[in-house]
Amino acid sequence: MRLDNKLYDENLTTDVNFLKQKVVDWKDYQFLMVLGSGYNDLAASFKINHSIKYVDIPFWPGCTAPHHFGNLVFAEHNGKKVVFMQGRHHYCEGYSMSEIAFLIYTLVLLNVKTMIASNAAASLNAQAIKIGEICAITDHINAFGDNPIIGLNNPRLGIRWPIPQNLYDNKLRQLLLTVAEKTILN
Repeated sequence: MRLDNKLYDENLTTDVNFLKQKVVDWKDYQFLMVLGSGYNDLAASFKINHSIKYVDIPFWPGCTAPHHFGNLVFAEHNGKKVVFMQGRHHYCEGYSMSEIAFLIYTLVLLNVKTMIASNAAASLNAQAIKIGEICAITDHINAFGDNPIIGLNNPRLGIRWPIPQNLYDNKLRQLLLTVAEKTILN
């Protein structure tokens, strides 16, 4: 089935406008953390300003994965505002890459500039990563046969063919590892 880009764009606009009505200070939230299993409680350590269930956002599906709460939380700590996605949608649950990307595109159009996603990760070398270790992904291989940029180009969503080099910000990765070393690992 061919993706209807006009409808996709209209649905994005509907959801962005919905969130702008619910979150008056939406422009202040430029940082997104996507939380997976085991990290949902992280949002509770922040002052929660707004919490919206995914299913209450017109074109967002609810989460079906266990331990994924399905809430979009707008919170702050020490004056820094952050959006938390408590739960993510997975390709193996039957969502297409364009459906999964839709959720992130909604937040990008809302004003999010930086995203960190937590996830369970593995290595081809079983000894390389131990359970519970913090890892910073430097690259990935798309073995799904699907891609979030499939479909007609939409200039609102960024460049059509991003260069797949340095997809993950090195400065942000180094900051993550430095903070983890100082706070979690000690």
